Amino acid sequence: MSSLITLENQIHVKDIILPKGVALITGLDEVVALVAEVKEEAVEEAPVDLSAIEVERKVRKKKKEKKLLQQKQQNNIIKYKNSSRNFERNFYML
Repeated sequence: MSSLITLENQIHVKDIILPKGVALITGLDEVVALVAEVKEEAVEEAPVDLSAIEVERKVRKKKKEKKLLQQKQQNNIIKYKNSSRNFERNFYML
């Protein structure tokens, strides 16, 4: 490995001393190791679709408004039931 000093250096199969009993099955000029410069891959960021974000906000706002309306309607029904019971009680008391 000490022969890998610069970016052009490589170690080939022919540079390796093999022990007795080990057979070579590749070509002598096959590259075993090399030094290479790290190259950063350009990461492309997908463009942000602002209209989709705005649509999501509008959908959330409508859902919230619908929920509030349902709560108000439910409260009005409860108030109506309570007031009609009071009216019935008052009516029967007369």
